[in-house]
Amino acid sequence: MSSDHERLKDQERITWDAVAAGWNRWWPTFTEAAQPVSDRMVELAGIGPGSHVLDIGTGLGEPALTAAQRVGSSGAVIAIDHAPAMLRLARERAEALGLDNVTFQSGDAEAPVFADATFDAVLCRWGLMFLPDVVGMLKGVRKSLCPGGKFAAAVWSLPESVPMIGVSSRVLAERVPLEAPEGLVLGPFRLSEPGVLESALEEAGFTGIISEYLTITFIFESPAAYTRFRRDSSTTDARLKGHYPAGTIEAAWQAVTEAAGAFTDSQGRVIMENRVPLVAGAH
Repeated sequence: MSSDHERLKDQERITWDAVAAGWNRWWPTFTEAAQPVSDRMVELAGIGPGSHVLDIGTGLGEPALTAAQRVGSSGAVIAIDHAPAMLRLARERAEALGLDNVTFQSGDAEAPVFADATFDAVLCRWGLMFLPDVVGMLKGVRKSLCPGGKFAAAVWSLPESVPMIGVSSRVLAERVPLEAPEGLVLGPFRLSEPGVLESALEEAGFTGIISEYLTITFIFESPAAYTRFRRDSSTTDARLKGHYPAGTIEAAWQAVTEAAGAFTDSQGRVIMENRVPLVAGAH
């Protein structure tokens, strides 16, 4: 594995640890919109009572917690992530729900430590885009599945179809652009082009591949609330501070707030519909 590959993974771990508190603050808003994705992934993976499930890149615990409620006391869920702060919060959430059939542990999605044919299903919600070697990871996933086991994943569609992320990304790129890093760039839209993820599953050896789309709606109480969410859930501020004065950064975020105004309803709430590609394949 190249040093650049390891550097990217280290950066991702630091990034997600840094924003864990922000994600926890906005989790009720996020999970209200995102729950249909977890529900559908569990269905696509054929998860039911007694299933043994692996959730990769679980973050604050989804779709692991949804799966844990589905598998019941006769099943088990293992959820891995490389960000300790995220895992701590996920454990707290499981405890609050009274779930004792889900285990959260630190793990590298590209270097699984599980024996072959361990799981009936493997899930990954909005995590594949942040892995340097997607096909290599999927090959490992396939080996960890029992014969006939299924893998289900969700990514984000093209930026214009995901205003929850795309609005702030576009405005900030216009107002306070940062030089693009050389080499592979990991980010939410990396697998957004139609057919890319399906091709990766096929290359990894999965069969019976299916794909579909969900539209999920994020609701913020105001344009300013949308901007607070984006600032809290990304490391953009930290990256911008090394390149622009504070006043310029604040003006850019104000421009984000103004752009979000295009999505307000009669009550002043920001309503954003977002397209989510889902794929599934069998061992």
